[in-house]
Amino acid sequence: MLTEKKYRFSNLLNTRIGFFLLVVILFCVKTYIVYQTKFTLGVKGGLQEFILAINPIPAALLTLGIALYFSGRLSYWLMMIIDTLETIWIFANIVYYREFSDFLSLGIIKGSGNVQNNLGKSLAEIIHFSDFFIFLDIIILVILLAFHIIRIDAEPFKKRYALLISVLSLILMGGEYGLASSDRSGLLTRTFDNNYIVKYLGLNEYAAFNAYQTQKESATRSKAKASDMDSILKYLKHSRAKANPVYFGKEKGKNVFIIHLESFQQFLIDYKVDGREVMPNLNKFFHNKNTIGFDNFYHQVAQGKTSDAEMMLENSLYGLPQGSAMVTYGAQNTYQAAPAILDQRGYTTAAFHGDVPSFWNRDSTYKSWGYDYFFSSQYYKTKPSYSVGYGLKDKIFFRDAANYIQQLPQPFYAKLITLTNHYPYLLDKQNTDFPATKTGDKTVDPYVQTAHYLDQAFAEFMSYLRKSGLMKNSMIVVYGDHYGISNNHRPAIAQLLHKKSITDYDLAQFQKVPFMIHATGLKGGVN
Repeated sequence: MLTEKKYRFSNLLNTRIGFFLLVVILFCVKTYIVYQTKFTLGVKGGLQEFILAINPIPAALLTLGIALYFSGRLSYWLMMIIDTLETIWIFANIVYYREFSDFLSLGIIKGSGNVQNNLGKSLAEIIHFSDFFIFLDIIILVILLAFHIIRIDAEPFKKRYALLISVLSLILMGGEYGLASSDRSGLLTRTFDNNYIVKYLGLNEYAAFNAYQTQKESATRSKAKASDMDSILKYLKHSRAKANPVYFGKEKGKNVFIIHLESFQQFLIDYKVDGREVMPNLNKFFHNKNTIGFDNFYHQVAQGKTSDAEMMLENSLYGLPQGSAMVTYGAQNTYQAAPAILDQRGYTTAAFHGDVPSFWNRDSTYKSWGYDYFFSSQYYKTKPSYSVGYGLKDKIFFRDAANYIQQLPQPFYAKLITLTNHYPYLLDKQNTDFPATKTGDKTVDPYVQTAHYLDQAFAEFMSYLRKSGLMKNSMIVVYGDHYGISNNHRPAIAQLLHKKSITDYDLAQFQKVPFMIHATGLKGGVN
C-alpha cells in the first residue's frame, strides 16, 4: 500500500501540474517561515495566524501559474526563474527590514542609485547566514530536474486549465482580502503601517499596492493646480502659532550652525557604560545655562531617514511614506527652505558633508533649497585611514570643514552633517577608547563607541569655535536625525535600559532624539 502511494506521488511529480504544485507548496512554506522568523508582524489570535499561513498562496498561484501557459522545458524553467525572482524579493526585504523595520518600496528602489555608496559594508553586517535558507528549495528543485529525478512532462498543458488556475488565484485573493478586512477594517485606506498589509495580504500584494500608490501619487501631482494652495494658505494664516516673545529675534544677525548628529538618540544624554559617560561633552552642552535643551523630542522620519530629517529641519515638511522626498522631488519642486530664506536676508549659506555629493540626491536638492555652497567629500583631503563606514571620520571632517567656514562671509548659515555614528558603527582601534556594551547584539554593542567618538569630535569643533571667536557671534543648533538602534533589537534595548523586558511604550520613548539651541547670553534650561 505504501509503495503504491509512493509510486502515485512520483508519477504526480513527473507531470506539469504536479511539479507546479510542488514549487507552490515549497514557496509558500518558506514564505511562512520567513514571516514568523525574520519579520515582526504582530500576529495575534487564531484568525490572524490562519491568514498569515494562507496569504502566500494566491500570489504564488498567480505568478508561478504564468509558466503553465508555455510548453515543454520552457514551462519548467520559467517556474524556476519566477521562483528565483520572488525569492530574491523576499531576501531583499529580509535584509532591509532587519535594519529599518519596514519593507522595500518602489520609491526606495528607484532612489537606490543615490545611496549606494558604501552600502557593501552595511549589507555585510546586516545579512545573516540563515537568510540564505530561502534559496534551498530552488537548489533542490534544480538538482531534481538536472539529474532527471523529476522528469520534464512534454505533454502540452491545456490553456483553459492554466486560465482556471489564474482565475482561482484572483478569487482566493478576493476572499483573503474580505477575510482580512473583517479583522482589520480600512486596511488599504488607512495605510499607516506596512506590517499590516504584509501580515494580512502578503509581500507580493504589498509590492503591487505600493506600485499603485506611487502611480496614483504621480497622477494626482500631474493634475495639481495653483489654486489648490488657497485653502492651505488660508488655514496657515489663521492657525499659525504666535512667536515666543522671550526668544523671537534675540539672535538676529548671528551666524547659525546646524550640527546634524547621525543616528543619535536622546537616551545617550547622561548615559553611562561601566561608570563612564558616553557623551561627556554633549552632556555639558545640553545642560549649559545658555542652551535650551528639549528632552521630549521624537524623530519623525520614514524611509528617507537622514534625508527626511533634513527635509523637516529646513522646510517644515514631512518626508514621504515611501522612498525619499529628496531623491524623488528634490530637484523638481520649488521650496521655501531655511537656506533660501536666510540667503534673502544677507546670509551666506553652506552645507558640509563628508560623503559623495549624490548621496540622497543632495547635490541637486541643495540647489533647490537655496544653498550657496555644498562642500562634499571632494573638498576634503582623502586617505584610506580618513574614512570609515559612510565617509569621512567626524574629527577629520570637522577639522577640514573649519578651513572653509573661516572663509565664509558673515553672517552665515552652515549645516554640518556627521557620519561616523552611522550603522554598522565601524571604528578603527586607534580611535576606539570606550568600552562597548555587553548585550550580545553585534549591531547594538559598538553603538556607544562611535557615539563617544562623535562626542569627542563635537568637543574639538566647539573648541575651534571658541578659539576663533565664532562662538560669541553664533547660534548653534544640535539635533539627532533619527534612531541608531531600531526596534528590532528588543532584548538588547531592554538591557540598555536596565529592564528585564520592554513594552511598546518603552520602545516609543526610545525613539526620542536630542534637540538643543545654544547661544551666548541665551536663557537656557531643559524644556
